[in-house]
Amino acid sequence: ETVPEQTIPLTAMEQPEDLVHAFDTREVGLVTADLTGTGTAGFSTTYEVWDCDTTDFLYLLFNTRSGPCADLTVRLGLSRGVDRDSIATSLFARRVSGALLPVAPASPLYDGEVGAALEYSVDAMDQLLGRWEQSRPLTFLVNSENSFKVSAARFLADQWEGAGVEVRVEAVAWEEFTRRLAAGDFDLCLAETVLTPDFDLTPLLGTGGSLNYGGWSDARTDLLLSQLRAAGEEDRPAAARELYRHLTEQVPITPI
Repeated sequence: ETVPEQTIPLTAMEQPEDLVHAFDTREVGLVTADLTGTGTAGFSTTYEVWDCDTTDFLYLLFNTRSGPCADLTVRLGLSRGVDRDSIATSLFARRVSGALLPVAPASPLYDGEVGAALEYSVDAMDQLLGRWEQSRPLTFLVNSENSFKVSAARFLADQWEGAGVEVRVEAVAWEEFTRRLAAGDFDLCLAETVLTPDFDLTPLLGTGGSLNYGGWSDARTDLLLSQLRAAGEEDRPAAARELYRHLTEQVPITPI
């Protein structure tokens, strides 16, 4: 079957209002949009919506340099208290897919058996966090300009408080959010980034990585990241499995 057009022109719009106007006046016929993003444009004309998988990654970032989340038991306990199904369906209106690993569930690299180590379990959360003697509330940082993220942060705080953990959600504007990330002024954070198509985690978890605000530095992680980047097509699934298994054991971040 042939299509009526040989080419599809692409138009870049710098301002949301320009995009809305162009779509409403049919200057453009297809728009990509993150319906859960900050400042999402609103459209008034009749339209259809199609969901598509992306490399957009929502995750919990732990401060592993200092504070309570430098403790592996605390990180693992908090991770086991993440109810991804409820977050995806109720809080993000089914616009996200829950993931136990830092790779899209639609990717051939996704291994549910490895990810099972981080599955939601109230019993596991209670058992792990019950060993911890909390001396102060956990500081949970989130960007106040995204209502979906603020709701998710408060939902998670309620989950953890059910296990006896006191959590203080601090929703701050973007400039303050990025300043505190860079300064390490948080215990954990609800973070988001767009991964490259090969799902390279080096910026997030490599020693000195540009997005490694949690300060994670681990020789084994660096080695496994390097091996995955260097792996050929046939060796890539095995290299990814080893990296993801290590990350589920050390939990420097927790995918959502």
